[in-house]
Amino acid sequence: MGSVRWVVERTNAWIHGFRRLRIRWEIRDDIHEAFLKLACCVITYRRVQALCQLLQGPVFSAPTVIAVSVSPSGCCR
Repeated sequence: MGSVRWVVERTNAWIHGFRRLRIRWEIRDDIHEAFLKLACCVITYRRVQALCQLLQGPVFSAPTVIAVSVSPSGCCR
C-alpha cells in the first residue's frame, strides 16, 4: 500500500470512528442520512477548532450542550 491516504479513505476512517455509524441499525434512510450529516458536522467542527488553535490559540470553546430542533415536516429542502 502507498504511504498517502486518499481523501475518501480518510473520510471513511473518520466516520468509522462514530460507533453509531459502524453498523447501520436504522431502518429509515432519512435517519441514517441525518446521523451521517451530524458526524460530518462534528468532524468539520473538530478540524476547524484544531486549525484555529494551531494558528492563534483557542478562539472558542466547545459547547457543553448542543440543541437540535427538527421541524415536524422533516427535512427542509
